[in-house]
Amino acid sequence: MSSIHSLEFLQELNLAEIATLDGGELYIETNPDTGEPVARIRLGRIGEALQMAFKRIAEDLDDRGADERARTVTLKMVFKPDNDEETGHMEGVDFGFTISDSIPARSSRTYDATVRRTAKGKSLVFSRGNNENHRQPALPGAE
Repeated sequence: MSSIHSLEFLQELNLAEIATLDGGELYIETNPDTGEPVARIRLGRIGEALQMAFKRIAEDLDDRGADERARTVTLKMVFKPDNDEETGHMEGVDFGFTISDSIPARSSRTYDATVRRTAKGKSLVFSRGNNENHRQPALPGAE
């Protein structure tokens, strides 16, 4: 995690760069119309990780567009105050990012099978000719 300046310090500045994020920046500026602080992020390696997640999602959608299940990309920002042990006052903030993506699992068709005892022990047996009925034998020469 990176360390950033205290909130009091940031409020003294009109535009304050508060951290460098592996080639990116997180800073706070003041909105000239309202005077409210506005957080801005210029993404370096964090942005590259987001782009990679978007690429995985796009490739999966291109490959399995008929699968209507949702794909997700999540950017999580975690902020933790860094307090002085003696005074208890905040001296700074530690923060970090987590990027995750979720793509639906790939599934095969469902097979109907039974358990049979063989010379080697128990085996799971299904029909190559009919995945819905393990009792249906495969036609000769069928794979």
